[in-house]
Amino acid sequence: INMRSATLSNIKRVVSVFILRQNNHGAQVALFRRCNQMPTFGGHWAAISGSIETHDASPLAAAVREVGEETNLGELLGDYDHLLKSGLHVDVARENSKGTFGGRMIRVYPFALTLPSEDSSLLSEIEMRGTEHDEMKFMTINDFLRMNLQCVPSLKRAFHHATFGSHLDLPQEVRDWEKDRVNGAANLARKAVDLAAAHTQNGELLTDELSMAQSIAILRPSMVPIVNAMNEFDQRITHEGCGEIDQVRYELLKSLTDEANRCVELGYELLLKMCKSKAFSTEFVIGTFSRSSALKSILKRIIDSSDKVSAKVRVVCSQSTPGDEGILMATDIPS
Repeated sequence: INMRSATLSNIKRVVSVFILRQNNHGAQVALFRRCNQMPTFGGHWAAISGSIETHDASPLAAAVREVGEETNLGELLGDYDHLLKSGLHVDVARENSKGTFGGRMIRVYPFALTLPSEDSSLLSEIEMRGTEHDEMKFMTINDFLRMNLQCVPSLKRAFHHATFGSHLDLPQEVRDWEKDRVNGAANLARKAVDLAAAHTQNGELLTDELSMAQSIAILRPSMVPIVNAMNEFDQRITHEGCGEIDQVRYELLKSLTDEANRCVELGYELLLKMCKSKAFSTEFVIGTFSRSSALKSILKRIIDSSDKVSAKVRVVCSQSTPGDEGILMATDIPS
């Protein structure tokens, strides 16, 4: 997932779009066989894929363009960019890229495009466009994950990233952690380290070359502290071995705690300075709908320091969904 030595000059950036549909056979994914004449990965099965060009504003823009070039979904759906959901990128190392793209590392930005289920006729009207593929077929997710056909590198892994690990066979306590919509990233990152340490056994990989740490990272890809902690855990276990799991866990948890304390101190000093400002001579209002542990610590310190400022400090906690974080924050801090 994360290769620190990689630079833009030695990375080939591509998108991979998995078209998903639901019918009487269950959840299915569309696969496309690349023509034998293609300069890269001819005869390999893939999702809708292509390079991110210089004129593409973002990976999403490239994904929308590629779907429009290689299928008739634009004709069937009109605008479909709102149907695209992006997962954590996948890095295909040079040694696994089969010498393509000048031997550069391939960075895959995976997307899932779920077709509207209310229009059943749409499912039978999808067609290929362009000249990159010579065959398209839908197969069940289970058949796809078990198939032994020749595929582009890390295709199944990219699928798991695009679908946020929803088809991975993971321990129940990991799934319970995934559903936590109450606690903030710092708290969840510490729990993620504990889970990765507890379920990493003898360096074994999960389905499709995903380690436990990598699997945890793709469940909550928007939370950077979690992704960074899992990357660090994975890299250290790879280099130091599973015999060092306890030490790696201890050092990562300490690092997360130290960083959280640093953020609390910076946030406290900034807010205290604002509270003392003449612009807030009568009342200083802080609004939040989060239950971040770092923010909670900052707010408690600000409230405890109210005697140091002339302004009255008031904290407004807004109701939020789905976890009612704001309400819980209001119960966490003193009134």
